[in-house]
Amino acid sequence: MRTIIILVCGLFLTGVVQAQVGSSISADGSTPNNNAMLDVQSPSTGAGKGILIPRLTQAQRTTASASLDGGLLDNSGNLRGGAAQGLIVYQTDGSQGLYFNTSQSAVPAWVYLGASTTNYLPLTGGTMSGPLNMGAQIVSNVAHVDFSGTGVSVGREANGSLGGATVGYQANGSDNSAAVGYQANGFDSGAAVGWQANGSDFGAAMGSSANGYNYGAVVGYQANGYNYGAAMGDQAKGTNFGAAMGYAANGSGSGAAVGRQADGSGSGAAVGYAANGADYGAAVGNEANGLSFGTAMGWSAFGTNYGAAMGYVADGHNYGAAVGYAAKGFGSGVAMGRSAMGTNNGAAVGR
Repeated sequence: MRTIIILVCGLFLTGVVQAQVGSSISADGSTPNNNAMLDVQSPSTGAGKGILIPRLTQAQRTTASASLDGGLLDNSGNLRGGAAQGLIVYQTDGSQGLYFNTSQSAVPAWVYLGASTTNYLPLTGGTMSGPLNMGAQIVSNVAHVDFSGTGVSVGREANGSLGGATVGYQANGSDNSAAVGYQANGFDSGAAVGWQANGSDFGAAMGSSANGYNYGAVVGYQANGYNYGAAMGDQAKGTNFGAAMGYAANGSGSGAAVGRQADGSGSGAAVGYAANGADYGAAVGNEANGLSFGTAMGWSAFGTNYGAAMGYVADGHNYGAAVGYAAKGFGSGVAMGRSAMGTNNGAAVGR
């Protein structure tokens, strides 16, 4: 009886010592590593052995059901055993591989390690393949990011290829181009910055839905510049060697327009709000109108068909010339002065 008591006490004391220093599972009774509570060692001779992590199906890992056999979650989606940060399982179907739980609460937050070490990036650096899922985490304090290949893609479904670079959701930058923004598109040596901006064929576009291609350049919402044109402003249009600056300004066809809704198309020039100097005409002033080789300068001045007008509501058309408030010169006539009228090769000076 005394022998049995001594033996039991000896086993108890031995267990306490093992609990303090850790336990070892080995073929030769090796001492466990001092840093480990459990040290599992593969045999040094004969057939090697590993450790098998608990295996589950995707449904067993993710389905919120207390009645599912082998499931981890209860009906509320919580771990049945409560919070378990660091819990590791191996999923045997779907995206097979190791999953570990990073959540400190009973609601798990799984991080996928993948089927091989090439699907995640070690903390000390290394190489990886496939997409990098950061799990909505923030990447900070990054000194250098190196991309292999000729293209660079940053963003969900971004496509940077053939020397192109893209940043943004579904951004597309190929063939030595650059695109920055949601669905921005830059290709054939073009550049695009902005939501759905398009810069192609050596063109450049900056602004939401801005479009610059074929050596065109634009800045502004829905600005449009192509074929060596330039446009700056909301909905400005500068095409075919034209230039436009201002909201809805139009300087297409080698024209130039500066001002809100100014129109200097067809090799014309217009400066001012709603100024119109189309078809080789020139207009300067609020709502000035100089078209068909005409020239107008002043508020609502009107010089058309080779005519010229200078002054508020001055009117010079059909080879006529008018200078002064409400002066009218047409039919090769000349008028100078307030409300002066010179018509049909005539001339008028003064009111």
